[in-house]
Amino acid sequence: MSIRWKWDEFTGIEGTAENLLKVLDELPQVTAKGKIQYLIAGGWGIELLTGLPREHHDIDALILDERTPSHFGTDTRKPDDYFTVISTTSKDVRESHTTSRYWDYCKREVHIPRAEFLLVSKIYGGFGKEPRDKDYEDAARIVRTQDLDTDNLRHVFTKTRADNIEECVDRLIEINARYRGKERMDTKELVSIYKSIVKR
Repeated sequence: MSIRWKWDEFTGIEGTAENLLKVLDELPQVTAKGKIQYLIAGGWGIELLTGLPREHHDIDALILDERTPSHFGTDTRKPDDYFTVISTTSKDVRESHTTSRYWDYCKREVHIPRAEFLLVSKIYGGFGKEPRDKDYEDAARIVRTQDLDTDNLRHVFTKTRADNIEECVDRLIEINARYRGKERMDTKELVSIYKSIVKR
């Protein structure tokens, strides 16, 4: 049975687990040919990645297939302009920046961006603005729960406008080593990385 989509079907829906399940049920992430159409990103991506619950006001998706209806969340983005932070291609995201996590709520794997992609998007500051407090808190969740991959982190930074990539990568890997597995971290260290990025 084929589903008919309205472009505004999911625009602005509340970010509840029930609504995320509706999106996943009505628009499968993977086509019949096995190609990933979109990733669940933003806050839900971070919750699925880290296993740490957080509040959600919407459902964010990173659209990888131009034929995928793209208006089912308030912050839906494409790889060539991920919140004016990361500029890459769908192919690059599929090959280098995609992972999945089992979501017990719906008893299935959900495709999400890798930790390094989500981390850079949170600490870099979207739309040319400084990250919000909740962005730093999300970044801290990632740092405390994930083993960051140096090469992948560097690869993501090459898709930004940062000109001090090695400094940013080294500092994030050092912070990750220090805080991995800890219950808390001081987000001021992440703020200092943002400030070093924007001083360019």
